[in-house]
Amino acid sequence: MGKETIRGLLYVMFAAIFLFVILSCAKKPAPPLIVQAEPRLEKSGELETIGRMESIADALGCVFAPQSCSTN
Repeated sequence: MGKETIRGLLYVMFAAIFLFVILSCAKKPAPPLIVQAEPRLEKSGELETIGRMESIADALGCVFAPQSCSTN
């Protein structure tokens, strides 16, 4: 084998190793995940708290401003 042949083989080997390293490190994009939302079910607890909104507001007012509460 001549000197030129060996040099050509080295170039091909280095190019192959370089391509292997570059292509093996590249991350392939993941397919987008499509998540379907579940239908929202009304809970009976939501209706109960909405009905008692005034008493909840009074209780919170007493916690943050005790002087505004009526003493019973």
